Amino acid sequence: MDSKMTGEPHDELRPPSRDGRNPVRFGLLRRGGPILTRARRALAFKLVVAAGLTGSMLLELVDAYLGLLLATAFVLITVLLDYWVYRAVNDLFTRIQNRNQVARVASEVDALHAGLEQLIGGVRGRFSGLEALEVETIRSDLYRLRDFNNQLLRLGEIAQELNAALPYRETKMKALGLSRQLLSADIVALVAEDGGEFTLGGVAGCEEGEIKVDCCGYYARCPMRASFRDRRPATAADHTCLMFPPTMRAQISLPFKLDGRRTMSLLAAAAQPRAFEELSSVVLETLVGHVQTSLSTALKYDRIRREVVTDPLTNLYNRRFFEKRAREEVARALRHQQPVTLLMLDVDRFKSINDVYGHQTGDKVLQTVAKHLRDSVRQSDICGRYGGEEFVLLLPNTPGRNAVFLADRLRSGVGDIMYTGLGIPGDVAITISGGVATCPRDATTLEELVGRADTALYEAKNAGRNRIVQAGIPDPPLEPEYVEPPQPRRSGRRVS
Repeated sequence: MDSKMTGEPHDELRPPSRDGRNPVRFGLLRRGGPILTRARRALAFKLVVAAGLTGSMLLELVDAYLGLLLATAFVLITVLLDYWVYRAVNDLFTRIQNRNQVARVASEVDALHAGLEQLIGGVRGRFSGLEALEVETIRSDLYRLRDFNNQLLRLGEIAQELNAALPYRETKMKALGLSRQLLSADIVALVAEDGGEFTLGGVAGCEEGEIKVDCCGYYARCPMRASFRDRRPATAADHTCLMFPPTMRAQISLPFKLDGRRTMSLLAAAAQPRAFEELSSVVLETLVGHVQTSLSTALKYDRIRREVVTDPLTNLYNRRFFEKRAREEVARALRHQQPVTLLMLDVDRFKSINDVYGHQTGDKVLQTVAKHLRDSVRQSDICGRYGGEEFVLLLPNTPGRNAVFLADRLRSGVGDIMYTGLGIPGDVAITISGGVATCPRDATTLEELVGRADTALYEAKNAGRNRIVQAGIPDPPLEPEYVEPPQPRRSGRRVS
């Protein structure tokens, strides 16, 4: 029976085994199946027909012509039956061959797929390693770019801070502090070189006594000294420079010219041996440019400031700047309830000195008196030339009686100076007179304070000159309390 009638699946529809062979198909070939059934039927039909035809001919049931015709028909039927069987067998073997080829191709595809998977796995592993390396490289580059960008931003801030119009000393200290932050250094110093002599201009991060600039003078192989000679940046990693404390293992020198004359260098030191190796040359050059420009500007500022606020003859503060500073001190004294005293001093008979010895000698006398006043007061005291032969001193946090004692010391010191070097005979003495007024006891404004001191000075002149008068008190106190800085010997001093 046909498989469609038996309900059994065709053998060609059965899946092949792992080795490509179909056991069900071979079983059907052994036990029978549609093709063998067809072949048996054809063989049986041929046998029956051949037996009938042979029997008929033997029994002479048919004549010769009819027998020949039946034999021919038998041959044709046999050929048709064989063709009928052959076609089924050919179809079966074609399907078997196609299935074997599909199985072989499938196995080859599976092998190729496995090989591709292995290859892809290897390539993926290689690319994973390369990708990790590339990602790490990109990450480090990004970190460097971030640090470089931060340094550039910080340089912009440094330029803003340094380019402000500040005195040279303030600018120098600010440049040292900002450079120390940018370079991440432990110590930063400014060193100047002139004719082979090295001087320390300032330091941040340690005391000035810890920096030994003399080492650059006699240690010719020192990288820091070489940077001065070659005028180019120099870096020393894992090196001990005698200029810095021995714990500083890395140094960097950034030389530059100041005002086209002096060679200076911004020196930095750090305890980490390779602290400055990652710094960009662009950052270092920009930093040196900012420091050089700011220091040059500060020198010009100081020069202009001296010309504006100081008297060109005596180098004391001029009247305008003195009054500005005096108003600030008076306001501060009133705010903090602290005394501030004004001294007004005048050279006695100065007109006669100009008339007898000449104006050049008179100018030298004023310069000598001004120097004596400046050297004899504290740094917090404000000393200025008020006009002509008049000088003024403002003494913050000083009561009147202490100021009177100081004024008398100044008067005595001016009288002890010998002016023979200026063309004045030794028996001729230069004397001064002075008036003292205190805020808030005598006045609460600068104008009133100057007026009271000027009135006291007028009284001293009328009383015979060469004396000090305190406003409202005709006699000076006997017990001094003013604390002066150490004074040089004045007695018999000769002025040249």
